[in-house]
Amino acid sequence: MFDHRSFIRFAGLFEASLAVIAVLIGWMAGVTPSVAIPDLKAIGVGVAATVPLIGVYYFATWIPLLPFRRIHELLVATLGRPLSKCRWHEIALLAALAGVCEELLFRGVLQPWLSRLGEPAGLIGTNLLFGVAHSVTPTYFLLASGIGFYLSGVQIVGGHLAAPILAHSLYDWFAFVQIAKAYEKRVAAGDEPPNPFEIDSGAPDDF
Repeated sequence: MFDHRSFIRFAGLFEASLAVIAVLIGWMAGVTPSVAIPDLKAIGVGVAATVPLIGVYYFATWIPLLPFRRIHELLVATLGRPLSKCRWHEIALLAALAGVCEELLFRGVLQPWLSRLGEPAGLIGTNLLFGVAHSVTPTYFLLASGIGFYLSGVQIVGGHLAAPILAHSLYDWFAFVQIAKAYEKRVAAGDEPPNPFEIDSGAPDDF
């Protein structure tokens, strides 16, 4: 298993690769995300939009349904240990990278590109791809797709790509901290999460 510095390097390179892909697709498709400085409205919408996402996190982790429990177990098993070793600024950096790079790709480039086929096609296509990119379980695919549609709405309301970037980054920071705490709590109780490769994340009978 990676130590936390290897984890940070791997995660950073992965997220950076998404930004490179976004630039390449944008160049080939003639799509250029706005680089205008966001106004206070976009910033305010992005920050406020984090609150419902945090509510979704609490709902998904507290509700006693097996598909949601399996998602949380998988995240704690795969991310808990390296995140628990990270300092606060390292977690903030990872969250910011995820927010910037993923939103640049999906809502900055893919959505306007696919929207050439019509706005519904752009919205649906982009967020189904967003779900696929996070589909560690079938339920997670549905959950991530729904969050993707929500972030597209945040962009529309905020009027700037900075709005979903902020919401995504702040939510990821919150979720990373919670996952690290959940891992530490399990370890302190003598119940370290199992090897993630032993978790059957795709069992069709429990979705």
